[in-house]
Amino acid sequence: MLKDLLSPFKTIMMEISDNGLMPKASYVDYGTVCFIKKFVKNIISSGNLFQKITATFSGKSLELYKKAALLVDKIKDEAFNLISKKIKEYGEVTEFEIQQYILKRFKENNLVTDGPPIVAIEKNASDPHYQPTKENCSLIKKGNMVLIDLWAKYDDPLAVFADITWIGYVGKTVPAIYKKAFEAIKESIELALNFLECELQKRKVYGYEIDDICSNHLKMCGYGEYIKHRTGHSLSIGDSDHGMGVNIDNFETHDTREIINHIAFSLEPGIYTTNFGIRKEINVYINNNKPEIYTKQQDKILLL
Repeated sequence: MLKDLLSPFKTIMMEISDNGLMPKASYVDYGTVCFIKKFVKNIISSGNLFQKITATFSGKSLELYKKAALLVDKIKDEAFNLISKKIKEYGEVTEFEIQQYILKRFKENNLVTDGPPIVAIEKNASDPHYQPTKENCSLIKKGNMVLIDLWAKYDDPLAVFADITWIGYVGKTVPAIYKKAFEAIKESIELALNFLECELQKRKVYGYEIDDICSNHLKMCGYGEYIKHRTGHSLSIGDSDHGMGVNIDNFETHDTREIINHIAFSLEPGIYTTNFGIRKEINVYINNNKPEIYTKQQDKILLL
């Protein structure tokens, strides 16, 4: 049956990754590929077709995503305000308490998440995936820099996650070391958005290119050794905030999938030194070959 079905074709697409460099688009085992090669000479990756089917969204999903972005941003503001209030009243508050407050507000607003938010000060924030727990967390006090990364979506099968990261500082003046790193990250995102705005109108653009834009700027600013992860990940319909489409990645993998209309992804370059970590995260949706931003952009570090 396979011989009859496949023999007329010289080339077919399968869920494979050329040279294994894009595991997210590779689902077919080696033995199956070898077997199919008995009937078809050329097998190429279905990466771009697969993301068009599984990762694009519009209509109700886009509306749910926009609404979630507004709510997640509002809850982020509430969390930073709570930090400020607690410190004024008691002089301190735990990372865990702020994390649990965010989860409570998600539940009250019919939002769900696939993992608890990250609330981290200085050295804790130097681990991109740090998670405070009741038994293992730090006290937020005056003089601390605070990173909050939170992601959630509506409890609906067509919903898409909104995923943002903001930075605050407990004090009257942000120390220069934090300000300098934040500005480098902010500039790298602006460069990426300008690149998308210009190049998508003229040609195909690939995920790895956007990662290069951001990481090269951070390297130029002297932060190359402090990059620990790719610039961004796909956002699509599903139960994970890491979607099925193109990732903004030339660090963990070499993502050669195209930036196409009706996909979304995060831009979240980070700097992680031994003493502190800083990350800024926005979400980008591509429409009419242009980037659209529905999550608010942080222009400067918040003073708490």
